[in-house]
Amino acid sequence: MHDALNPVKAYRLAAGLRVRELAEKWGTSFATLSRIENGTQRIPEELLPTIAEATGRTPAELRPDLVERSKQLSEMLGESQ
Repeated sequence: MHDALNPVKAYRLAAGLRVRELAEKWGTSFATLSRIENGTQRIPEELLPTIAEATGRTPAELRPDLVERSKQLSEMLGESQ
């Protein structure tokens, strides 16, 4: 089951929270959190530190695309200097 693999949903269920409760706690909307749990939206960068800390995951585990983008940017900056 795909939901069991989602660390945000796993955290919420383990904490005994409803989607609306966790969304409020994290300062986001019900819709955003629901899309994150369902895998239709990536975790917004501004929520990444909060979610990483709460779920015990690293930001890189939650958003590997940002790691790759950071590497590419570093390479571009290194080439231009």
